[in-house]
Amino acid sequence: MIKNERQYRISKSQLDRFVERISEIGTSENAFAEIHRAAHQSEIDILSLQISEYEALVRGDISVFSVSSLDDLPSSLIKARIARGKTQKELAAILGLKEQQVQRWEADNYEAASLATLKSVATALNVGVASDLIVMKSASDMPRLFHRLAACGFDKAMLARILPANSYTALISGLGSGEAIWNALVELSSVFGIPIRRLLDADSSLPFVFGSRVRYKLRTNADSEKVDAFTVYAHYVAALACKACEHVPMIAIPQEWSSFRDAILADFGKISLQSVLDYTWNCGIIVIPICYSGAFHGAVWKIGGRHVIVVKQTTSQTARWLFDLLHEIGHVVNNHVSETSAVIEIEPIGQKESDTDDDETVANEWAEDVLFDGDSGRIEKAVVKAASGNVKMMKAAIEKVADTFEMDVGVLANHMAWRLADQQINWWGAAENLQKSLVAPDEIVRKGLLTHVNLAVLNEFDRDMFIRAIEKQ
Repeated sequence: MIKNERQYRISKSQLDRFVERISEIGTSENAFAEIHRAAHQSEIDILSLQISEYEALVRGDISVFSVSSLDDLPSSLIKARIARGKTQKELAAILGLKEQQVQRWEADNYEAASLATLKSVATALNVGVASDLIVMKSASDMPRLFHRLAACGFDKAMLARILPANSYTALISGLGSGEAIWNALVELSSVFGIPIRRLLDADSSLPFVFGSRVRYKLRTNADSEKVDAFTVYAHYVAALACKACEHVPMIAIPQEWSSFRDAILADFGKISLQSVLDYTWNCGIIVIPICYSGAFHGAVWKIGGRHVIVVKQTTSQTARWLFDLLHEIGHVVNNHVSETSAVIEIEPIGQKESDTDDDETVANEWAEDVLFDGDSGRIEKAVVKAASGNVKMMKAAIEKVADTFEMDVGVLANHMAWRLADQQINWWGAAENLQKSLVAPDEIVRKGLLTHVNLAVLNEFDRDMFIRAIEKQ
């Protein structure tokens, strides 16, 4: 943690040196160079995060700090001083002490300071602390909490994304340090919106807090508990993204598919996952990738005036990711989402009319029009004609028609696979072979997110959980 301007300047200088060293190594592929490159990159990542956190504190972007235990209080007091715009010298003056005394306290994180000292520093900085004093139960009670969570739809895979490894182990097995158990309780309390004391009460229900009213129709065989559980988790991740993207400007997004398409072509020259993603971010809409099977297939929230899209795919087909993203944007531009009502995709998103929801059909048609310039019917007929109605000739026909209409061959292949599926013909394998992206689609979306978020404004627990949420596991 950077605690003053001198350390900030030193850290900036160190960062420049590590960047320079990586540049000197160049693109050499020998093992020795790769080891040094990885080591330098690790230092760059750590320094960049520390510098970003300090700069955010100085700007006043952070005013609330997570204090989940007494161990967190010293570092939070240091952050509070920086956020208040006070130097160590100025804090010392308020306390009637010499600057060196505050420097010594902060150098060892107030380890030698008394409780009275911590209280006086908090008072000088006008800091308030609101928390409960919890008497921990036995670690053996933790598996009981896990079983209560599992009954509510939170399976092991989901909890492994929410919790750090040691806290996850403590929850599942009841084994682990008191710190690991406490950290698990703090994280679960934050995500679920449930007081720790209620988590520990075996006789209490677990009333999960939804950030907004969700709208979805369950299939008869759907697991409602798991859908609700993942919705709570995904909404928390979406809220963290909003907090980390407060600096991203928002502009009106075109509602007509033709205007949306024209704007992307004007800025980027083509319709692709990358160009649609970049334009969506330029409008201030957050896009989060979550590679996790089951529960639901995508979501859109509006949080604090900002739309957040969760693209949730497990396939490597770029065209599927692109259509899903455009489908969710279709919900946004057609005003299907508000601060009090979210859209949760229970059924897989596909290029077909929905049997149960007119909004889903509208979003599908909007996405299809963007991809096909409103001319999908004519393009479909061109493919059928080029293939002479023979599925075995479909691959060559799609490549030819895609070239004629100057569109992505993978997009057309994906579209025709859906049309063939309506005829009970499985053509997905051939469609996947026509996907020509050199970069995995989840990596494209993940990179777009990490380019825009300022993770320094999140506390350590939330930052780590956010990273786990978007990692491919």
